[in-house]
Parts: sequence; C-alpha cells; structure tokens
Amino acid sequence: MEMKYGEALKRLEEIEKLVTADDTDIDRLAALTREARELLTFCKERLRRIEKDVEEAREERGMKSEE
Repeated sequence: MEMKYGEALKRLEEIEKLVTADDTDIDRLAALTREARELLTFCKERLRRIEKDVEEAREERGMKSEE
C-alpha cells in the first residue's frame, strides 16, 4: 500500500520535532535525515503527478469546449 501525502507530511513534522530536540544523538539524527529526504522526494513526486493530472484535465476541458 502506498503512503498517503498527508501521512508523509505528518511524519515529516514528527521528524522535525525529533531533529530539533536537544537529546537526539548523531546516529539517530543521520537516520532521521535520510528518512526525511525520502519523504520529501515522495511528496514532491506526488505533487508533480497531481499537477500533471490537473493540467491534463484543463487541456481536455479546453479541447472539449472548442469542439
């Protein structure tokens, strides 16, 4: 099952809190940073797909209204 965008954002917020905590050790910080990078990539790709879908829908609508 694919992660949902909202779930990814929620996890990024959790990671932000952990990263900014004074007691996070360097190894945990490295792991959290890697996870955050993966989540950011996921979110960016998801937004690009949605943007493409919206653009395609607009183009279809434009073509249909011209016909």
